[in-house]
Amino acid sequence: MNANSSSEELHNRSPESLDSAESNGETNVSPEQQTGEIVRELEQLEQEIVRQEQLRQQLIDAMSDERQELESYRAELDLGSEGIISRNDFPARIDQCTASINRITRQKRVLLGLPSREEFDRNQGIRGERLRMPQTEVVVENRQHAVSYMREMLREALRQHYGVEGSELPFHNLEHAERIAGYSREILQMIQEIIPEAVTEEDFDVLELEAYAHDVIQMFEGGSFRLRKRGDNEVQSGELLGDQLDRFRTPDGEPVFSVSRDEVVSDIRTTQPEAIMGVRLDDETTGPMFFQPHLQSESSLRGFALAISDLRGPYGREYNPQLAFGEGDKEFRELNIGVSENVARGVESLSAEERGHLALTMLEWWQTQEGFIRWQGRLMPEVLNRLMEHPSVVDHPRKEELRQQLETSYQHFEANGRAARQRLTDIEDQLSIHELRQQFRDESNRRVAQDLEHPTAEEEVAIREKIANIKALREQNLTHLSGLSVDQVKFLARQMGYRI
Repeated sequence: MNANSSSEELHNRSPESLDSAESNGETNVSPEQQTGEIVRELEQLEQEIVRQEQLRQQLIDAMSDERQELESYRAELDLGSEGIISRNDFPARIDQCTASINRITRQKRVLLGLPSREEFDRNQGIRGERLRMPQTEVVVENRQHAVSYMREMLREALRQHYGVEGSELPFHNLEHAERIAGYSREILQMIQEIIPEAVTEEDFDVLELEAYAHDVIQMFEGGSFRLRKRGDNEVQSGELLGDQLDRFRTPDGEPVFSVSRDEVVSDIRTTQPEAIMGVRLDDETTGPMFFQPHLQSESSLRGFALAISDLRGPYGREYNPQLAFGEGDKEFRELNIGVSENVARGVESLSAEERGHLALTMLEWWQTQEGFIRWQGRLMPEVLNRLMEHPSVVDHPRKEELRQQLETSYQHFEANGRAARQRLTDIEDQLSIHELRQQFRDESNRRVAQDLEHPTAEEEVAIREKIANIKALREQNLTHLSGLSVDQVKFLARQMGYRI
């Protein structure tokens, strides 16, 4: 029974219609029978609503599957046009079809009363993309064809999900993957030049794909601040790539790649960061000390190249303050969802207190950047010590030459870190807040410098007093920053890379 027709019949029933039925010889209907019939039809209507809801969910699932399949076909079509993989009967207008499906999907979500993708993401406890890739076996002539295929598949996934067509992650996107692919290849080339027997051409191929895939899974928790699922993201990214590499076979049915799924997971997991916040670097500077606990002497040389590039490449490989600033600012915009939303709403629409919080959050981020960058320089020798203990390196007569070359190549942490400090000073001077902010930093650094692991009772009292002073100074900062004009807060937002 159609739900709408059932509803109409129920609403159209009247005593007059029942009388007419009796006069036509139809069976008389008692009030109890009328009630029973109405109840039955209501039950049928409820069943119909449930069925419609099930159909709606099936439609949602079908649209998702359809889009994923089209994305895979489109990437494979690109490769087919290059003669890399032979495919028959592809739609002649696959790009137009995909665009149409995307448009129709958005329209259907509105018609079905479903939340938009952004609204759906915001309501999830764990958010992000769990990418789905083709699982069928692929026969290729050689490894280079397989690498070209996977490179384009991964690039397309990053464009679709984290670029302008997806959730628009400012930091973990295709640009980041391309940069890490370049840095990591350069490091592996340095190793190959000095210890040629330690690196194969397949290592270069696999490393390139690992660079593109190392952040392809981006799951996170949180509301106004994005809390990445560290560990899970790296492992799932490695598993995804490992499964994809297992698909490729030669015409004789042999695996194209000799590297195992577990090795790929291990390589990508070396990039997983952990941090100790507010660690004293010197008498003037504290900052977050980020390190990679899964990067060990037994990690592969690919893993070393990937991990060094991911955490240290933009900050140590060259003296380029704009690149270093830009990477930090992009990560701020990606992590601080609440700030980004407030900026998007319009700074002029915020209250004075909201503008003060906005300004303080950005300034406190910039305050950490010098320490973050310089800590990477301080930790680089320890990373190289582990590399020197690698089985392929430890007994090699030229290993110190390798260390020296890498140290020379990654020698710009201090200079980029000092530039980050100068940038913050210039911003604070322009807003006439440098003196107040410096007082806060000095007090914070003194507290960190004087904290003890097992303080005496007197030392505990002193530490509590310093913490109270820091809180009071922070409140003074917030009060002062709440007095900034709309234009001054917009100036800060533009410095952070927001386009307003």
